[in-house]
Amino acid sequence: MKKTVLTFVWLSLSIGLFAQVAMADRMEIAPQFKYTKPAKKKIAPSVLKWDQQTHDFGQIDYQKPVTGVFELTNTSLEPIIIKDAKGSCGCTGTTFPKEAVLPGQTVMITATYDAKNIGTFNKTVTVLTSADDKDSKGTVLKITGEVIWRL
Repeated sequence: MKKTVLTFVWLSLSIGLFAQVAMADRMEIAPQFKYTKPAKKKIAPSVLKWDQQTHDFGQIDYQKPVTGVFELTNTSLEPIIIKDAKGSCGCTGTTFPKEAVLPGQTVMITATYDAKNIGTFNKTVTVLTSADDKDSKGTVLKITGEVIWRL
């Protein structure tokens, strides 16, 4: 009885070991493929053409808000979405189109300064679009001027 049990155990282990060796041999022969994710098509920021990136209001009256207009033209072959246009502080408001900017289309982005502080000002508006890289901080537009008190 002991011989039968030992023979059975030895036979089971031998079959298992031979099966592992045979499988390992087949895996070495099979070619190794590595999946690579296709690159996402990226729109270069140079396809965005600005009419200007700085607007100087000159001297403006105290407590009389002024608005500057920046024109953006999509010169690419794909639609571009303006994700956000944000002023550097609460004194600068912005408006921008929420729909896609089609190829060849020109849109307006406005920046309104509230003029509640007398003196010179240098403010920025940061515009983020779908053409920007993940690491990009967007396009920075500048508005400058001087708020004066007039009698």
